[in-house]
Amino acid sequence: MLRLAVLILLVMLIYAGLYSVISIIKPEVIVGSTVKGAVSKSLEDAQRDGYLNAFLALCRGAGIFGLAATISGIFILLTGFRKARKWAWFAFLIGGGIAWLGGLILAIFISDFLNTFIRLIGTGISVLGLFLPFKAFFGKKQKETETTA
Repeated sequence: MLRLAVLILLVMLIYAGLYSVISIIKPEVIVGSTVKGAVSKSLEDAQRDGYLNAFLALCRGAGIFGLAATISGIFILLTGFRKARKWAWFAFLIGGGIAWLGGLILAIFISDFLNTFIRLIGTGISVLGLFLPFKAFFGKKQKETETTA
């Protein structure tokens, strides 16, 4: 189960990385959906009013943060998580919870369909990858191993 969970979380991290790269390279896709959901206006309206450059810059900045977190997640996955270290499980729970679930709640709140859909998929993959190997991290066998180590 642990190997399958590592694979699932790796897929989630690649997915998050792609989302981050799109936010950096083509932020108009993400920003257009957010503007429509938040203020019920098109991206063209925001551009006409002079706000588009600020939105695009913010989206690119968020993409850079997301890409850095994704790369860090890959290191955590391939070191601690793969060895069933509890700290790595909690790092994914907290980091993924804040990133995916927090973003999902925000996207739902502002009626941003595209980002709601993207973040719903990311949340689902993350939850599956975390709870599939739950016994490997918190089962009796894990506790006995820690006691004898």
